[in-house]
Amino acid sequence: MSASVHEPISDDQVENYAKAKVWAVTDETRLKRFLCLGTEGGTYQTEELDLTIENCNALLTLIDSQQGPNAVNIIKEFSHENHAAKQDAIIFALAFCAHQKDVKTRQAAYAVLSDVCRTSTHLFSFIDLAERLSTQPNSGDGPPKSSTGWGRAQRRAIAKWYNDKPGMDLAMAVTKYIQRKGWSHKDVLCLAHVKPNNNETGAVLKYVVHGLEKAKTEFLTDESTDDIKEIIKYLDAVHTIKHTKDKTQAALLISQFSLNWEHVPTELLTSKEVWTALINTKCMAMTALLRNITRLAGLELLEVMSDTSKCVIERLADTEALIKARIHPFSVLLALKQYEAKSTDKTHKKKVIKTWTVNPNISEALDRAFYSSFKSLEPTKKRYLLAISVGGSEQGSKVKGVWHVTSPVVAATMAMTIARMESQYHIVLFSDEVEEVKLSSLMTLNEVCQAVNKKVGSEQGTDCSCPITWANEHKMPVDVFVLFTDSEVTSGSHPAEALRKYRQDMDIWDARLVVCGMSSNKFTIADPEDPGMLDVIGFDTHTPGIIHDFALGIL
Repeated sequence: MSASVHEPISDDQVENYAKAKVWAVTDETRLKRFLCLGTEGGTYQTEELDLTIENCNALLTLIDSQQGPNAVNIIKEFSHENHAAKQDAIIFALAFCAHQKDVKTRQAAYAVLSDVCRTSTHLFSFIDLAERLSTQPNSGDGPPKSSTGWGRAQRRAIAKWYNDKPGMDLAMAVTKYIQRKGWSHKDVLCLAHVKPNNNETGAVLKYVVHGLEKAKTEFLTDESTDDIKEIIKYLDAVHTIKHTKDKTQAALLISQFSLNWEHVPTELLTSKEVWTALINTKCMAMTALLRNITRLAGLELLEVMSDTSKCVIERLADTEALIKARIHPFSVLLALKQYEAKSTDKTHKKKVIKTWTVNPNISEALDRAFYSSFKSLEPTKKRYLLAISVGGSEQGSKVKGVWHVTSPVVAATMAMTIARMESQYHIVLFSDEVEEVKLSSLMTLNEVCQAVNKKVGSEQGTDCSCPITWANEHKMPVDVFVLFTDSEVTSGSHPAEALRKYRQDMDIWDARLVVCGMSSNKFTIADPEDPGMLDVIGFDTHTPGIIHDFALGIL
């Protein structure tokens, strides 16, 4: 016979609002939320947040209770398993740990620097944060520190970042992102006093600090290894493309040395010839290709029957590459909608607006890629009730974070995602009452949108509690409620209270709730003390992954 929920089954349980025994929101859970969302509370915002330690008191608590190394392990885990929506909060937390008076925490943080800060951009962000944090107090009380942040431990960790990379990988890393956040590789190498541990690394560092000719003079000799010769050739190509104004020469270097678009000077990124070379080398990551679809269209490189459009179509047809890159269907949908808008972002005042004619073959390739990308999704094996708001002005509302897509299209896409990924789900429409809708995993996006749009635009209010109440009344077992609306709650009871009653009545104490206010600037439904509630303000390409991890209880 199972124990009553009112009887403790573990010493670390506490009593909740219904006098049931539940697990409290731990400091580890709060830290995980900060790493993923940029705040400890139950809200994810698509816009940038100011990262401060006040937003992550859990990290301070863990360090003060001698659990700093455990916190660092969580930071490393979230970074490696891509749980974080953005890397900023992870790097902030690592930099904070690296500048604490607790020796074990500090050592643990520097030990994983290379694992967490895998790119030059990450490294520069860490250094920038480390210098700023070095003047703030340690955990607990104490006066501000006077350190510059460049202690022996930091210098060693940064030297390891450069020395652990194979020569050619290091050459690619330091030339792809030369500077960020006001820092350059030259600045960092000089301040960290990095000494190379082999000639391949030495040749790259000499190039960074003293230039190409010095690197050639010192390392390119008759006795040079083939590896060093290849590295020098690569650095020579990068140096040449950085200084050339010849589009043909730049395109040739891209083709010969597989240079990335980040290597190309800004003024050459308006060249058709250069972009043709970048596409034809197939070195551009799938994510970068999707993000640059509109740029290619604006340069008239996606015209019907063009060689470039053929290459793009072939890449989009590579299902294996889509799965390997873990491309979410929503990312492909966004690229498709931006392309079909026939112009660049008109809301950006400083950009020159470019227009183009849509190539139906590109649209079709993106549409096929959208459906192919569903194969990369991993099921959570949870029971979902996905509720789509049809009250108010949902029909034409734009989504905060992805202005080319309307609220019903986002909701329909997520409905398809759930339907194709999970075996147990139910989809309903709601305003101030619930209406069931027949949506299946076999339906296309257009069919789903049409089914939703038939009901959109009523003058009824938006009661975000009614889908939960409806499920409770119908005795429907649900692990995760996901609600999509473009407006705040306008009627009914509070969803948090409805969820609490549902948990108690259905005896599903870990039932979770996600409310996506896709056009809202700010709202608060989730109880920050309840690990089973999450607000999403806006919607972006990171949001589906956050919902997925939240459903699994990772956040």
